[in-house]
Amino acid sequence: MGAETEPTMGEAPPAKRVRRRGFDPLPTAAATSVEAEHLEAFEAALSQRSAATSGPEEKVSPQTQLQADGWLELGKLPDWDVFDMVEGYYAKYNDRVQFLLERERPRWFEDVEERDVRPGYVVARELSRRFEEKGIFISAVHPSVADDEAKDYPSTGPRFYVSVMPAAMKRGPAPPLPKDAACLSLAR
Repeated sequence: MGAETEPTMGEAPPAKRVRRRGFDPLPTAAATSVEAEHLEAFEAALSQRSAATSGPEEKVSPQTQLQADGWLELGKLPDWDVFDMVEGYYAKYNDRVQFLLERERPRWFEDVEERDVRPGYVVARELSRRFEEKGIFISAVHPSVADDEAKDYPSTGPRFYVSVMPAAMKRGPAPPLPKDAACLSLAR
């Protein structure tokens, strides 16, 4: 087996290109049904808001929507070497990281009570050490739990985040954002 190389900025990712904004969660059936209910409620609220705030002749600029709402659907990601690097890492390591996290599921709550750490902390720390020289950092953040305990929503367990910032920082300054995307942050 040949030596593995890391994806670089400017290097095209593998042909199978899946655009993801983050690490795929490992949901439970209960969490998935709760998420579906929340998504339906969010979409209904968004539809009502759109109907109430915009008429057929009202056109809002992307900059205004981004600044007013805090988000903007792009339709597709801009052509940027940073995205290509992230996608390359996703294609190369996602399955392996998910497999290792799932394999360690019995240990997700290790040291939670004894050392007062977050669920998944011990596993995330060990995997981060394992992937450190590849420039990958894995963290476990607080679990998703409903604010309203009366509704008795289940905890989804730990949420793991995977970052390639260490790898990107080793490469030096990032190329500038494409002009069509950079202009979205300018006030109009």
